Amino acid sequence: MGQDVTISTAINSINITGLTNFVPQDINVTSPNSAAIATSSSGQIAVDAELSAFVEEMDESATAHLHFVLE
Repeated sequence: MGQDVTISTAINSINITGLTNFVPQDINVTSPNSAAIATSSSGQIAVDAELSAFVEEMDESATAHLHFVLE
């Protein structure tokens, strides 16, 4: 695009179901407001999330709804 842009992201909502007998494997804090968590679990896990992004210089936003199942 040839210019610097500022993109703000957010997790508007997240719902995780099916977490039974899960064991944290690794927790990595990557910044004051970010963490990665690895875990193992038996059974099925379903995730529903709504994510959004905003490009300040263009005054534009986008929202995505994600649904996935881990087996």
